Amino acid sequence: MADKNSINTNFEFISEKDVLDMLGISRTTLWRMRSKRNITCYRIEGAKRVYYKREDISNAIKPR
Repeated sequence: MADKNSINTNFEFISEKDVLDMLGISRTTLWRMRSKRNITCYRIEGAKRVYYKREDISNAIKPR
């Protein structure tokens, strides 16, 4: 049984290239989506690359 105070850290992070391929969009379009806060990106401490949670990308493309 999971502790109700524990934090779920079972996220699958994917690279920017994977997001671009998955959505079929350009880097510019992805940047616009990030700047409008439609998609959240994450930086791992000390890394230059940006990563995305697969769940966030899936939620962003679901019809509303």
